[in-house]
Amino acid sequence: MVGLRAKLYDFVVGYNSVIKKAKGVKKCVTKRLKHEAYKNCLFNKKVMLCKQSLFRSIKHVIHTQIVNKVALSCQDDKRIFYQMV
Repeated sequence: MVGLRAKLYDFVVGYNSVIKKAKGVKKCVTKRLKHEAYKNCLFNKKVMLCKQSLFRSIKHVIHTQIVNKVALSCQDDKRIFYQMV
């Protein structure tokens, strides 16, 4: 199991079954992410960007856009650890 931050984790169940979650990233992009990419992000502190296409409506006109998003990041900002002095 590799847990990077809230709603961003990956764990292997059995031999061929893998459960991957990445909030804010499309399912087709999440399917292409490998377990090794999650481990590389955690241990080497690498940020992984992905390209995804989506439909946007601007002034009632529909456009397609290709957006770069952060798919994997190990910077968890929900928890802060303080060292007691």
